[in-house]
Amino acid sequence: MARCASESCGRWRPDVLAGVSGLSVDAGWFCSKTCVEHMVQKRLAGAVRVEQPILASAPHLRLGVLLRHHGALSADQLHDALEAQRKSGLRLGAQARAMFGLDAGMVLRALAAQAGTRYLTAIDPATVQDGPGGLPHEAMAALGLIPFSKPDRDGRVRVASMAPVRWDAVTALSTLAGWKPEPYLVEDEVWAGLFTNYGTAQAEDGSTTRVVIVNSEGEAATRIATLAASGRRARLAEAHWDPYIWVRVHGEAMVNDVLFARPTTQELSWQAANTSH
Repeated sequence: MARCASESCGRWRPDVLAGVSGLSVDAGWFCSKTCVEHMVQKRLAGAVRVEQPILASAPHLRLGVLLRHHGALSADQLHDALEAQRKSGLRLGAQARAMFGLDAGMVLRALAAQAGTRYLTAIDPATVQDGPGGLPHEAMAALGLIPFSKPDRDGRVRVASMAPVRWDAVTALSTLAGWKPEPYLVEDEVWAGLFTNYGTAQAEDGSTTRVVIVNSEGEAATRIATLAASGRRARLAEAHWDPYIWVRVHGEAMVNDVLFARPTTQELSWQAANTSH
């Protein structure tokens, strides 16, 4: 016999022949949903914040230096743009475009060189209407990433990203989905268009994503435990990128995603999304 996997419970598992009930989560036996909830709450409370790496591999260079290097701005223009930026609060690329009519593709090129990744000046929104990857919108909004190609046989999938690339979010997506995401920088407007069109072809069948808003760590743990208890066996996977934690509950016939933001200096709400795959 074995004990309940919850550290706060000492109940022994009865013999299988005695008609024992209970739940299996991550190959551990739990005598009740309450014990699963205790385990999840402790797991969430112990989640370590992940600091975002600035770059994937390329050495850090200031955007102004790269714009100068690519011949997009002269030294005087860069100086003027930086001075104006201090007052306007705009990002340097947006400031340079407003002042000197800088080509958007040139800015993306410099940003991609800064991040050590690729870029695209345009993507047909129709490429995401079938929802490649099956991600819930809440997850994409938090990640800042939108898949626009289906995973190939090696698990590589292209994802659209606004600048700057959140490499911690790329790692989180890889952890949860099992992919090798390849980020491509796009303009904010292009990203928004992809987000709006993502999965619209699938929406025609009447299916919707159920969203549950919870207000505390305890409520989040309750939601995850309830999802895990919906089948006899469940497996939890999680990934962190500040300030988010994404927990994926794998059941026998359903995949449920729970996404929430930990409190920061600003008030953040917890979000949960349920999607079937």
